[in-house]
Amino acid sequence: DAISYITQIDTSASKDDAIEQQRQIAMLLELDKQKDEAIRVLSQLVETSGNVDAQIQIGDILRDQEKYKEALDAYNKAVKMMDGNVPEQYWQLLFSRGMTNERLANWQDAEQDLKAALAYEPDQPYILNYLGYTWADQNRNLDKAAEMIEKAAKLKPDDGAIIDSLGWVYYRMGKF
Repeated sequence: DAISYITQIDTSASKDDAIEQQRQIAMLLELDKQKDEAIRVLSQLVETSGNVDAQIQIGDILRDQEKYKEALDAYNKAVKMMDGNVPEQYWQLLFSRGMTNERLANWQDAEQDLKAALAYEPDQPYILNYLGYTWADQNRNLDKAAEMIEKAAKLKPDDGAIIDSLGWVYYRMGKF
């Protein structure tokens, strides 16, 4: 029903409104577990308007489905659409691509993206946690990992995943 209502909105006067309308339709399709149709809508939007946010949204849907190779391709296309330079307002693209690379065991690329996202958002607890946890999991950079996860825990003290990461890095450090 929501898609039906949204499509009734006249967006002919604004290209930006028309793009946002299509992205919202895709989001509703995704919520309705029609992910392939959501990707189709977004792909058409990318093709007709070159909208980088729609391209990132495709990557997010694929990553959520654990289709990491396809998600990485989608994120890389988004970066290419930005001429290879991801601006600060797109730090989440770097974070998402970093997580995707980590899932694909492309650690060097993952670390590069996570560090770049962290440079833009040094107080973002989920970036701090993800990079710190991954280092702890690899038994690398444990002092820095602990520092980062401790900072994340101060920023989000009620987040169980972050507190779990803190326990993991302490375990790896032998701080039982």
